[in-house]
Amino acid sequence: MKVKRFVLVLMAGLLLAGPANAQSEKARKMGKDIQNAVTDFWKKAKKGVNNTVEAISDELSSDTVGVKYIDGNRYMRVYDTNLYKESDAKELQDLCRKQFAASYPQAKILSCVIPQQKWENIPVRRNGDIVSYKYRLYCYVLAKDGDDGYINVRYRFEKTKQIGHAVQKNTERWPEEVRVNALTNDVYERLVK
Repeated sequence: MKVKRFVLVLMAGLLLAGPANAQSEKARKMGKDIQNAVTDFWKKAKKGVNNTVEAISDELSSDTVGVKYIDGNRYMRVYDTNLYKESDAKELQDLCRKQFAASYPQAKILSCVIPQQKWENIPVRRNGDIVSYKYRLYCYVLAKDGDDGYINVRYRFEKTKQIGHAVQKNTERWPEEVRVNALTNDVYERLVK
């Protein structure tokens, strides 16, 4: 009788241990699946953040180039030398002058310059691969605003080129007014020093 009971208990134990072992194996596989899913999610999120950081730093870096701090405020440099000598230079400057005059009709334009020798070439990346190019050119218009001070405006011309396609200009914002500084006479004097 003891042998039968022992065999019966042993059989019951084996019957119960089988599903329990299968459940723990299933749980291990599920844990690995979750771990892989979290790892994949993290990698994708990291790539997305890197692409976003690149785009933001691209915008900010072009916004902080030539910036001077005066009394805790950021002001664009006052440019007086035109470095862009390509065939379309006059056309681009005329577009800036025209747009400036429409926006600030009482101001008297003192200068309109493109302080770059050529278009900036900025590769656009997606998941680490170059998918297109942006070309940017900046034009600065400085004007006297009556006796009160000056207006310094930065315009941006932007073209894009998809890989394997022709360059296309952004006609909706050609040029785009990207920054305006109203300068007091004192700030202007400190900027041109």
